[in-house]
Amino acid sequence: MAIPTLEAQTYEEQFYYAYIHSRMDLWEHLTQGLQKEFDATADTRTLRSLVLAQYGLIPYKISKKTEKNLGIIEKLITNAEKNIRELILREPDQGEPYAFLAGLFGYKIGINPLSAIVNGPRSSEALKKALSLSPQNPFVQQVAAQIEYFTPSLFGGSKTMAVVLFERAVGSYEASGNPPSKNWVYYNTLLGLAQAYEATGKITQADRVYRRILTLEPGFVWVRDTVYPLFKRKYFNEG
Repeated sequence: MAIPTLEAQTYEEQFYYAYIHSRMDLWEHLTQGLQKEFDATADTRTLRSLVLAQYGLIPYKISKKTEKNLGIIEKLITNAEKNIRELILREPDQGEPYAFLAGLFGYKIGINPLSAIVNGPRSSEALKKALSLSPQNPFVQQVAAQIEYFTPSLFGGSKTMAVVLFERAVGSYEASGNPPSKNWVYYNTLLGLAQAYEATGKITQADRVYRRILTLEPGFVWVRDTVYPLFKRKYFNEG
């Protein structure tokens, strides 16, 4: 299936397409395009889009980490941190840039768990700042949920609390009464909620969220073809 050219779609729509269709090659290409555009224009809106794009790209790269590409991932994280800190300078009264920074410190821990002693407190401090500035922002709430989910219980993480935070984030995204259109972060939040439900033994609720995702977006390739079939096979002996 071909995707329309950039002239026919916004960056947001193309990133959504890449997310839904598991086209991380396209995602990376679009991210590189945003970096070039920002380097040429220094536009704040472009910077915001670039930071979000890099934030979505890094965990995928980490999931494919090898000794050969570790340097590339570290370079991407360094560049992303530079962009995030520039966004903080431009939007010091907004919570989202600090939420990006909190998540980025989490990514650093993902690459090097031993760095948790340094990056764990940094992440907590940045998240605290994000929540103090924008407590009702759904992206800030989602980052809080993800950090809660992935932090080991030994260091204060709680999957039960992550469920509460993911529910809060989904509720904030849907505050207008309608699910956001072509917003990959919203679907990523729903997916996080489903996984948190599953991790806490709330299988019926998880199943309900997976069904909801596929009702809203039947073309969500990874959920449709991999995540949900495996879930049904594990818990309902289906598939």
